[in-house]
Amino acid sequence: MRFSPAFLDELKSRLRVSDIVGRRVKLQKRGREYVGLSPFKSEKTPSFTVNDDKGFYHCFSSGEHGDVISFLMEVEGLSFNEAIEKLAGEAGMELPKPDRFDQAKEEKRKSLYDVVQAAADWFAAQLRSSPAAENARDYLLRRGLDAAAVGAFHLGFAPGERAALKTALIKLGFEEKMLVDAGLVIQPDDGRPSYDRFRNRIIFPITDARGRFIAFGGRALDADAPAKYLNSPETPLFHKGSVLFNYPRARDAARNFAPVIVVEGYMDVIALHQAGFEGAVAPLGTAMTEAQLGLLWRVTAEPVLAFDGDEAGSRAAMRVVDRALPILKPGKSVRFSFLPNGLDPDDFIRERGAAAFRDLLNRSQGLADLLWQKEIIGRRLSTPEQKAALAQQFETAIAQIEDKVVRDYYRFDFKVRLSEFFWRTARRKENAAQPVTAAAGTDELDDLNYERMVLGLLVEYPDLGNAHIETIEPDWFSNDWHAEFCNALHTIYLAGEVADVLDIYEQLPPRFYMLLNQVHGEERGGDAPAARRARGHRLHARFPMVMQRPPHAVIERCFLHFMKGLHIRTLEKEKNQTLMQAGDFLMQPDKQAEAEKLYAHATGLERLLMDERKKYADEEITILYLIEEFSPHSNGRQLSS
Repeated sequence: MRFSPAFLDELKSRLRVSDIVGRRVKLQKRGREYVGLSPFKSEKTPSFTVNDDKGFYHCFSSGEHGDVISFLMEVEGLSFNEAIEKLAGEAGMELPKPDRFDQAKEEKRKSLYDVVQAAADWFAAQLRSSPAAENARDYLLRRGLDAAAVGAFHLGFAPGERAALKTALIKLGFEEKMLVDAGLVIQPDDGRPSYDRFRNRIIFPITDARGRFIAFGGRALDADAPAKYLNSPETPLFHKGSVLFNYPRARDAARNFAPVIVVEGYMDVIALHQAGFEGAVAPLGTAMTEAQLGLLWRVTAEPVLAFDGDEAGSRAAMRVVDRALPILKPGKSVRFSFLPNGLDPDDFIRERGAAAFRDLLNRSQGLADLLWQKEIIGRRLSTPEQKAALAQQFETAIAQIEDKVVRDYYRFDFKVRLSEFFWRTARRKENAAQPVTAAAGTDELDDLNYERMVLGLLVEYPDLGNAHIETIEPDWFSNDWHAEFCNALHTIYLAGEVADVLDIYEQLPPRFYMLLNQVHGEERGGDAPAARRARGHRLHARFPMVMQRPPHAVIERCFLHFMKGLHIRTLEKEKNQTLMQAGDFLMQPDKQAEAEKLYAHATGLERLLMDERKKYADEEITILYLIEEFSPHSNGRQLSS
């Protein structure tokens, strides 16, 4: 329904912003304004103001600004029309009468709400008392759903008969065409009798933002059913891409600053609800849409999307990034949390508990971080052309952002990241100790892959980490993500002795799962030979001697040699940076003393480097011999250049 500017102005003139806002926020009068704690962001010091004279509210902590209409839309998650309808009732104003076409359409919608409500009640009654629903009740019990959750979500059961629901609703006075229009019954094109869409399925009712039943999802109980999950078709009430399962409950939870979590399916939402996470929602069998992101942003600034930590989860996360980038707004984004070991939220909660899941959410990563990680991992950046390609890749992604303010901040952020990253990964052309390894199918490894090999050894051999982690400096790694990964390993090892490689997989923060797979390689099953991967396959490819399981003393000696190589590279960088800064100071008459100090420091570093290089070269012959002896694919290629 369209509302004229005159109607909207009259509506807002009849309502005081402080009255509407005051129902949600405790306001105190200060001069001509009211102040209170922000309803959009948790805070201890009031930053939220309301001005009745000017007819608006403003939140300094979150940047939210608007009138009574936008307040209801943001805080209660209502659509524009729904907010107008509610406010008009309070203001004592009649809504403009719709034309005959709109009125007929609205009458049809109201009748469809009635039939879907009746169907939901009938399904719920079948689950409660029908003997045919015994398997459904057993399934829900096995999945850990209690009676309170079944009742709260109004779960139901669709019997296996061809027209059980159709017969029951017609007896209640509903016409068959209404059942078809509501998506409950299928009418074949060839003239055969219509039949129930949902048969022998557990039923999950789907509601709109106001909590009205509009559609259903059904989980098959037959193992050979064509579709495990089946949703209602598009109807006048239900547009799959514009609805989120459990949205009204999540909206209410968000008002109390509970996290809003997007998971994959109905059971995940209910499991999280039982564990105290009432802000969980799920899209309906499809990737997140722009409309669904808009719904989420009505109730929270940064919803958290929980994905499996495998390749499929990574691809799903990047699809959300592609959808979200163009429509980002100041203060509105998404965060990502990756679940370990292929667990879905339902399994994770049952195995590890609510506290572990809350910790997972607290360690979620932002959209910009995920985009950065996706483009950096696996890239070769040893030439200006490769660096230019990476910069262009980011520019192409950032150009999709329609909001100029957000786009400019992204552009600035990634320029800073690239500048720091290129500096850290610049290869030295003089006096560089650049260790490489005899990996299958490659003559040498670049710096990034070499660092991954070192990190992979720390994952594969906990004894190395327990013995040497305190001597390893994250600054030795030229890649930011590698340095952060090393920091995370520091935390894990120093918190308590790590006994097995699985301890690393269990304790590593989820944001590193993609990189963990790159540096080590999680095992993978499958019938095809190409699909079978042993745990550690990435490390084996970079350092084949590991596959021969040499004595631990051999591995440790090689590892210490590699770490010395990383240290030498760091000293080289520090020396070069010192010389560059000294040269800059030398050109400034008032900086001569500082220049002399820097040159003296660079000279000391060079002496240290000469000593370290000599030790490194002395050890090199032994290391080459050990690798040649134990590496199954070695053909005499050198470990270092």
